[in-house]
Amino acid sequence: MRAYAGATAQEVQEFLNSALLDVSDVYAATANFISANSDLDEEEIEFTLSLIAAEDALGLVNESSGRALVLAFDIPAEIIVDSHEMSV
Repeated sequence: MRAYAGATAQEVQEFLNSALLDVSDVYAATANFISANSDLDEEEIEFTLSLIAAEDALGLVNESSGRALVLAFDIPAEIIVDSHEMSV
């Protein structure tokens, strides 16, 4: 499952140093999101989720955090424990 998370440059650097990524929301095309947005095709769904993550990233920026970033990654379905309206 393709997923998106908002982050800052500082958080990415911390991830590279520790191999741990601590984000509050990871946005993915959940069944609820797809059914609520049935007018969108697959590319539009992915684009919308990346924009939501980008909005999150902008809210994380401060004087020392560096730029806002959107991380895109694939999550194996078998490790997803919980699913919400548009996040996992």
